[in-house]
Amino acid sequence: METPCIAIRTKSRPSLAWREGYTGVTNEELPILLQQSRDIAASLETEMTNRHLRIPLDHTDRSDGCHEKLRKTAGKLEIMDRLDGQAFKHVSMAVEILTNKQTERAFKIYQEFLHDVLRHCSPGLVMVCAAGLGKQKIASMTQDDRVGLLNYVRENKGSLSSDIIEALATDHEIPCLNST
Repeated sequence: METPCIAIRTKSRPSLAWREGYTGVTNEELPILLQQSRDIAASLETEMTNRHLRIPLDHTDRSDGCHEKLRKTAGKLEIMDRLDGQAFKHVSMAVEILTNKQTERAFKIYQEFLHDVLRHCSPGLVMVCAAGLGKQKIASMTQDDRVGLLNYVRENKGSLSSDIIEALATDHEIPCLNST
């Protein structure tokens, strides 16, 4: 059986899959597509609720706030090309946690999550997660919510990272996979 998919159509692109990126989509079309996507998601969640189906973890209301925070953090880092005060503290702590053995439960949980992001994504996305959410938020999540968040980061790594973000991660000494 073929996996269902949603195709996007614009004036300039008759068929576009969201995973391909949005090259050729105009700035005017992007907010319209975003709103339509939100409407589709809400409609699907309503239908799944009506059918008494479980809504996947990475689409729960609890993680939606984290998703938005990561998107905003990535955008802010891309524009500013630097970390502000609180983000700098979060990233410095993440580097410390990644590079040292942890004994306390919350620190171990955070370290494990950051290692997972590093293994599946990149140092830049470790920085986005650390700067945007911090240890307390990630360590206090349920394991299912952390798995859902990791899945979200993996599926959206193209839109959450950039050369600027990766260069910032290098500047702030986020370790690479082979050095952790």
